[in-house]
Formats: sequence, structure tokens, C-alpha cells
Amino acid sequence: MKFSELDITKLSDEDVFDLAMTGIEDCSGRKPKESEMPEYVILPGAMPTILEARVNKLDALYKNGWCKNIIISGGNIWKDRIPDKPGDTSQQRLLKTKHRLVLQRIFKNLFEYTRSDESTKIRDLISMRKVLVKNSDKYIGESEGNLGYILFKNKNDSNKPTAFIDTKATNTKENSLRSHDIVEDNESEKGRTADDVKKIMIVTSTFHCRRTMLTFKKDFPNAEIIACPTMSKIDKKEFINTPNIINQLRNECKKCIDYIKKGDLADIEIEEIVGKKRATEIESKMKRTLPDGNDGSREL
Repeated sequence: MKFSELDITKLSDEDVFDLAMTGIEDCSGRKPKESEMPEYVILPGAMPTILEARVNKLDALYKNGWCKNIIISGGNIWKDRIPDKPGDTSQQRLLKTKHRLVLQRIFKNLFEYTRSDESTKIRDLISMRKVLVKNSDKYIGESEGNLGYILFKNKNDSNKPTAFIDTKATNTKENSLRSHDIVEDNESEKGRTADDVKKIMIVTSTFHCRRTMLTFKKDFPNAEIIACPTMSKIDKKEFINTPNIINQLRNECKKCIDYIKKGDLADIEIEEIVGKKRATEIESKMKRTLPDGNDGSREL
């Protein structure tokens, strides 16, 4: 059974959890096995309060050796709304300050960038007047080309990850499309295409993982898409017994179904997510008729 064929009203809370969270784990606290190593780690952008948690995970993944190539995707991270403007409320100024600090951490923690004028250069990057590392001895920075991204590479150590900073994506679908274009551009230098990439890791919010994975699967059909969630602990019993959490997961599953039908996400067999036994159990429920008033929150 395909994901698009699911009826959200017939899914129990356990079904919802399994479809949303099976196979998703926080691996940032350990080093990868060779077979686990992704070719690209992609961080979709978000608002400051959400972005910080994603940057924390990316930071840990980098320190534990998971990152060969990093794509930081999202024009909303870099646009000129971040610098303070006349008329900003105190809350807006606070959020922008927090956002700038998160951006500085991306470069300071992940790429060991410690120039004394770091804050000024962050502002220059946001306004696209200069590239952060243009005059650095340690890094090479190439500004926007036709694809609209910045390449950030260590000149002295080829083992350090290369970062691609997308400056134009505005939503998850565009994160995926533009990441595909960046990967295609980068792989072409090796005589390869994006279709040759075998594994991609997405660093995103826990409840957003499945939808993001299916979004990227649409544009990277040959790659295994894995996710590192912002939450360190994913406890099935706790998630199912917490109404706010299970309702969010149910809503995400519904969005997956709806967006697949719109053509925005890849439509995959649910067996690929939950395994053959659970897929058979869930499929049998889709063939039953629900009594009036049943919202799917309990087993039939």
C-alpha cells in the first residue's frame, strides 16, 4: 500500500507513530559507521527559535564526523530582514539578535571561523555585499552564481566539509529543489549527477522529519534519505500518551497524504517505512468501515 492510499481517520495512534517516526533517530551523539555515512547533510532553514535546535544537531554531527558536504538551505536565513530596522519592536530586535548569534555559531563552531570582525562579516553576508571568507587565509568563499549559493571550503584541509549556503529557498519544497540543483552542480565536477548520490541526511525538527524525507525523496529518488531529529529521545509510549505530540504527528501524516496527492512529495510503499508485518496490519484497517464518530484515535 502506498502512503497516499492511507485514510488518516482509520489510523490508530500507534499506526500514526509508526508511520511518522519509524527509523528516525538522533545519531548526533556518536560517530558514524562507514555504511552510515551520508554524502550530504542538509539543514533546511527556519525561524530563530527553531533554527537554533537544528544548528545544535548539525554542530554535534560535524564534531562526530558525519559531514562530508553540508548544505544550509533557506533564503529566509540570510535575507535583509535580519538586520535591525527603524520601527522594529523589542520582540523583533530580540529575535533578530538571536538569529545573528545562531548564524555566527554556524561559522564559528562548524568551520572554526574566529576573525575579530566576525559580527560585521555576518551582516555583510546577510546583505550579500561580501562573502564571509573572501579575504581569509584559511578559507575560500565563492559568491552567488546562477544557482544563487555560496561555496565555503577550507583551503588547507581537504578533510574538512565543504558547505553550500543556499540563499533563495523559502519553503521545504524549495529546500529540496535547490539542494538538488546544488548537488547536481557539485557532482558534475566529478563526472557524476545528483542521481549518483546514495545517501542524504536531513537535519530538521522531529515532527517534521517524515514530511521532509518524502519531500527530498521526490527530488532524490535514487538516494536513501535519512533524518536526524532535533529531539534526542523519541519514546513511543510517551509520544502516544501525550495528546499534543500525537496530534502533531497525526497532522503531519495527513499533510504527507495531501501533499503526495498534490505531487509535492514522493509516494512510497508504507512497507518501506514500517516493515511488512505492520504494513499488512495497517492495510487491513484501510479496508474496514469505521462506525460513525470514530476519529481513528483508537484501534478498531
